[in-house]
Amino acid sequence: MLSILARQSKPGSYAYSGERLVNCFLRPSDGATSGVLLCRGGLTKHVDLGTGGPVRALAKLGGSIYAVSVGTVWKVTGAAVVSVGSVSDGETYIAVNRSQIAIVVGGKYYVCDGSATSEVSTGAVDTPVGVVEADGYMIVFGTGAGLGDLVQVSALDDASTFEADQFAAAEYKADSLVGAIVDHGQLHLFGEETVETFYNSGDVDFPFAPNRAAVIEHGCINGKTIEKADSAVYWVAPDGKVLRNFGGSPEVISTPEIKDALAKSTVTGGFTFSERGHEFYAVTRADGTTFVFDMVTRLWHERVKGLLYGPWAAICRVNLDGTQYFGCDNGVIATMSETVYQDFGNYLQLEFETPLQVNGGELFRVSRIHIDVDSGTGGLGRTPKCMLQVSTDGVNWGRERWRDLADLGQYGKRAAWHGLGQFRRGKIRFRVTDPVKRDVIGGAVRYG
Repeated sequence: MLSILARQSKPGSYAYSGERLVNCFLRPSDGATSGVLLCRGGLTKHVDLGTGGPVRALAKLGGSIYAVSVGTVWKVTGAAVVSVGSVSDGETYIAVNRSQIAIVVGGKYYVCDGSATSEVSTGAVDTPVGVVEADGYMIVFGTGAGLGDLVQVSALDDASTFEADQFAAAEYKADSLVGAIVDHGQLHLFGEETVETFYNSGDVDFPFAPNRAAVIEHGCINGKTIEKADSAVYWVAPDGKVLRNFGGSPEVISTPEIKDALAKSTVTGGFTFSERGHEFYAVTRADGTTFVFDMVTRLWHERVKGLLYGPWAAICRVNLDGTQYFGCDNGVIATMSETVYQDFGNYLQLEFETPLQVNGGELFRVSRIHIDVDSGTGGLGRTPKCMLQVSTDGVNWGRERWRDLADLGQYGKRAAWHGLGQFRRGKIRFRVTDPVKRDVIGGAVRYG
């Protein structure tokens, strides 16, 4: 087991930590000070929609996946892809009833029956913001009559029909609605400042009634960040806090570093997924890495594509027949596997940085670092490599020092670096870019 050199990402904390995990996450052991770092799986193309732009939303219906990308609705059945209509392009919300897909994008509402897509008027809501499904009803929220908190309900099991009087407004506070989700049979409406909860009362005039005892005094920065998993609802607040609501008791799950980074970013959405026995909530940004919260460890890491520190390619997800499919920023719907060590044939780097080490302002010497990696050639045709850099001030990095990783079956081999010099404020960075297995299973730093 690794004597933990890094546990999570703390962006912007270079003055006191600078700890970072990129494309890897901690699998703790039974103790508090040991574990392994598991590399995330690589993305493989399932189908290419050919749009070259982002897959903005995914849903499933009748054994097929429906995707919205660059103004087109696509039906994906196995490897077959067919266009089933056109919509506006932009931030997209999607919901499904028994036989229809409802889509809100660009202030318009569309209904797809599986073979064609049509724009539909939504009654009192003249500019839809989003849509969710509950108990057979399509619930559209948005603006109308000068109000930004209107909710319109469709006919039962009919996403195309809206009665003029089947609408309501937010009850607790008239802040504009930005998103919604249905969880444990209740409708949660997210405003810019509050979250209100409704339940199906069966009323013939308007079927959903407010639960005034379940108001949450936290708003939402972007309705696309609202997701649920592990019996809880997740979202990002306008000030950058990431919240989880479990049983009516919201809690802040972001660290101060994650909150500050999100507050300075353009937050574009969020989605949940699972990998290697862990459940995750990912927050996507237009201008930085994707932050990922691990529901098992309650720790954060970052995901990126290629060798740059921009967003991960995956931006949404749907499950179908036990397989996770990810909508990506390049028009591809992909699968993910721990035995794939590249994204679409391109680099998938693993990187970690240790927290800043100090010795009360006194100099200290690092005589040896070794890191054990569960690796193999993976058909590479040569011995895979790993890289170490050291920083003597916590900000600037020295030269890259490359070593061989263990080949397949070389279980006793470890990468080691000697005589790394004197530090007053020291840290290390470790990276693997070769397309081979690279779970970090051990390591230690020797001082003196």
